[in-house]
Amino acid sequence: MARFGKALRPRRAATYRGRLVSSFIAIILLSFFILSIIFYTTVTTALGRNRARQLNAAVAELAAIVAERCEEGTDLKTDPAVVFYMSFIRRSLGSYVWLVAPDGQLVAATGFPPEVSDRLDAGTSEELPRLPQLFVGEDLTSTGYTFIGGNFLGLFDPPGNQRWISVIRPVHDSAGELKIIVQIHDRFDMSEDSRSYMLNGVGLAILVALIAALVIVLIFSNSVSRPIRELSDAARAVMQGDYTVRVPEPRPEPEKRDEASERTESADEITFLVRSFNLMAESLELQNTDRRDFISAISHDLRTPLTSIRGFIEGMLDGTIPPERFPRYLGIVRDETERLTKLVNAMNEVNELDGGALNFHFANFDITALIRQVVRSLESLIEARSLTVQTSQTPDCEPLLVVGDEEQIGRVLYNLLSNAIRHAPEAGILSVTWQRGAGGRCLEVVVEDNGPGISDEDLPHIFERFYKSDRARTRHSGSGLGLFISRGILTAHGQKITAGRSRMGGARFAFTLKLA
Repeated sequence: MARFGKALRPRRAATYRGRLVSSFIAIILLSFFILSIIFYTTVTTALGRNRARQLNAAVAELAAIVAERCEEGTDLKTDPAVVFYMSFIRRSLGSYVWLVAPDGQLVAATGFPPEVSDRLDAGTSEELPRLPQLFVGEDLTSTGYTFIGGNFLGLFDPPGNQRWISVIRPVHDSAGELKIIVQIHDRFDMSEDSRSYMLNGVGLAILVALIAALVIVLIFSNSVSRPIRELSDAARAVMQGDYTVRVPEPRPEPEKRDEASERTESADEITFLVRSFNLMAESLELQNTDRRDFISAISHDLRTPLTSIRGFIEGMLDGTIPPERFPRYLGIVRDETERLTKLVNAMNEVNELDGGALNFHFANFDITALIRQVVRSLESLIEARSLTVQTSQTPDCEPLLVVGDEEQIGRVLYNLLSNAIRHAPEAGILSVTWQRGAGGRCLEVVVEDNGPGISDEDLPHIFERFYKSDRARTRHSGSGLGLFISRGILTAHGQKITAGRSRMGGARFAFTLKLA
């Protein structure tokens, strides 16, 4: 993978990381903006409620004093206690304090904000203005009411839409008659210092959190984008023909597993993607190896008969081979042509197996009759090598029914028997036997010979496509596809085939079939 390093590193990965970091920063800023608004609103509301409690306490004290003076008949405008407490509230809280008669006439007041000057009826002979009846509040309950963050029914409605806190408390005499209405109005506006402290504190918190989040995002984005960059590099390497490239997993497995399904369990999306890519690259590497082996095997298997055919034909044309010997060499050409035809047919069968285009027709058939038929078709080859065939059949052998495609199983038997005939010595022994498997649900068919057998190093590869051992390649002809096709046919039947060493010293092939 190193040789594809910088040349294969795409700009797209850096762009992806930039977009990822930008997205995270935008999300963080938006989150902090929303949190800041919520924080500011919450703090402002809490401060407003706290201010309202202070005003309610002041109103309660003033209402008690006013109630006492009303019982005594004292003039509220000149009463020292009332005037002092109203002035104290004005100086300490900065609020406007009004004593209002039930008819709206202001009895005493600590001042008026500019916003209400055009809403008060000054009258002609009154010392203080009169409130419109809407803002008097004569129909109050005994406890009054409190407006927080409003404008007292529109009384305070200046440009800028400032917020006001208004506390209204009625004062009754001992007979229950409404005498005076105490009103305190406070412009609730956070001071510039308080607002500055709050905004600075929130801004500093946002800045610190943003820096910390940015560091975390950069680390996280690198961990996310790194396997993506490696995947991109590896994909380009595969595109250029390097199927050995692999991408290291972001989260290594605690232990190695052999099955692909197990290797893709319990993984996040990136790890799963990396594992899937590695499995794909491994599959492509195997396919590439098979393709090279295919070309090599086909070249070898086609070159020999084609060279032979060409040599004989050229010899006939240039007179090297006399006419009286034409029949002999034409027979050889015919045999080589049949050999090529068998090779092409075998290759076609392999393609059909790989593509799933080979049709199977499952039915019950007699395996003993099929074995007799295959042995008879090979009788000329058996007699030519003086071979002895041993079977489990007896003259009174009853039919033994199995389930499968009779034609395809016949092809398996033909491949195994013809392979045994080629490798058995002159006057050797072939054995075709069968026995019921464990549980009595399947039948095991065994084909053996007393030839040289299969070496331990060849045994694991004997069913691979185009595989031929050195001994088979030098002494016998063959495409190397027969055993591969046989395994494919039996796999389609849901059965298995195995290879090993026979007790007679040669090769032993066994496959299973389902009993009818």
